[in-house]
Formats: sequence, structure tokens, C-alpha cells
Amino acid sequence: MIKLGLITDLHYAPEATEDNNDWSQDGSPVEYRRYSTAETRLSQAVSTFNSESVDIVAQLGDAVDSSGGRTELQAFITDAGDLTMDLLNVTGNHEISAIDTVADYYTDISGKQATMANVATDVNGWKSYTYDVDDTRFVVIHVPSVGVGGGAVNSTHTDWLNTQLNATDMPVVILSHGPLFEISDYSWSYPSNHETVRGIIDTYKNVQVCLSGHWHFNHKNAIYNDIWYRSFWGSILAPSPSDNAYYIIEIEPSTVWTPNGYKANVSITGYGSKGLSGTKPSDSFAIC
Repeated sequence: MIKLGLITDLHYAPEATEDNNDWSQDGSPVEYRRYSTAETRLSQAVSTFNSESVDIVAQLGDAVDSSGGRTELQAFITDAGDLTMDLLNVTGNHEISAIDTVADYYTDISGKQATMANVATDVNGWKSYTYDVDDTRFVVIHVPSVGVGGGAVNSTHTDWLNTQLNATDMPVVILSHGPLFEISDYSWSYPSNHETVRGIIDTYKNVQVCLSGHWHFNHKNAIYNDIWYRSFWGSILAPSPSDNAYYIIEIEPSTVWTPNGYKANVSITGYGSKGLSGTKPSDSFAIC
């Protein structure tokens, strides 16, 4: 079993950034973002992950806000440095818009970033990579342009994904910022070619679960070909300054037989007032 610590959408921002603006759009729920508590929210998660001795931690993108920059990214990396285990950084749309150069981003995150293997680098310099924990492979795929108006995962990363899944028989956990499935009518929240990406994933029976951030409003779920896709509540989405959301995910790879290959039992423990828990029971793959 693997214990994965997970947090997403921290949105480190300059001190002057307004907490109480309503960022809702396109019919989405009212969204108040608590920028000023980013350091506190991460500190709470780091403390829990360390005390629970998770095997690996992932932050699923938008660690910084687009109003921020290298100062905020470096502050995040400094604070994440208190983790006693490796960290998988997933790039979000806000990192893309906030950091002046891609080289700056990778220079800064090197202060707290697990060693990347099987790296694919697109023409802009953004990377997808893999990282192994015991006998399970984490596949971190870069989604270049999820945001308002949507966007597509470009061919560098889709071709790489196909190659990586074809190259291993290990159980695979896929991490991305943008969800790889459609969420209601909010086209800005998932890549426009999500069906193409899932078509690649569906070809291989060793994919266990796909985890994502970006969608701040509660958790969202989908199951395609017995693969569980889940998007997590963003840490920043908080009705009051004391709220938070982060998770410990227990993954037992390849324990349940399905017509589409052996899949994982997955159990989620949520922390903070918005850290909702959930499971994928082996008997029905229902979402609780």
C-alpha cells in the first residue's frame, strides 16, 4: 500500500492580494479565495504528512497565483522544504502565467522536487515525468493551457503518455492539474481534448487511478473503463480564514479484478473543514 499526501491549488500570492473577491464565473458556485492563509494552509498539511509518515507528497498545481511570481514560488518551496519525504510538483495554469521563464520555474522548484525520470520537454520547456514509489509508477502529465476558455494537452505530452504507458507493466497513478474528464458545463476546468487523453489511458490496463486539481469547488468524480478519476477541493477555496483542504490517499494497486484489468483499492482521508473523504469500494467501484 502507498500513502500519498496530496494538496492542490494553494495559490501563494503577494500580501496585498485581496482575500474577499468573488471569483465565480460561468455559473460556478460563489468562490472566495483566502490568499493570505497560503503559508498556514501548507504548514498544516506538511505537519500532518510528516506525522502520518506518508510515502510521497503531490501538490497538483497552482501552488502560486497568477498575481504572484518567483518570490511567491520560492516562498512555497521554502515552506515545502519542511516535508520529510519527496514532493511531486505538478504545473498548473497559474504557474504558467505567473513565472516569467520556464527555466526560472524549474530552478526554483529544484529546492523541493523529487527526481524526475523519463522526462518529456515540450517546445516551451514544460515537462512531464515519472516517479516510482515501491512497485508503482506515478505519471505526472503537464496540461499546458487549462484555464478560462479551456485548452488542450499538446502532442508532446500525449505522445509521451502513450509511450510511457506502453513501456511499463507497473501499476500507474496519473497526476495532472486539470481534470481529464468533463465537469458539468464548465469547459474552462478541463482540457478540450480530454477524450483523446482518456483514449490513450484506456488502451492500457495497468492505470489504477487519475488524480487532479484545478476545480476548486468540492470533489468531482468519474469512472471510465473501471478507472477512477477524481478532482479535489482546492486548498484556497475557504469560506473562513481557518478553513483548509488536503488529503492522505491510501492506494493498494492491482488488488481488484475488473474486465479492464486489475485496479486499485483507494481510500481518501480528508483534512481541514473542506477536506472531504471518500473511497472506491472494491465490490462496486461506487463513489462515497
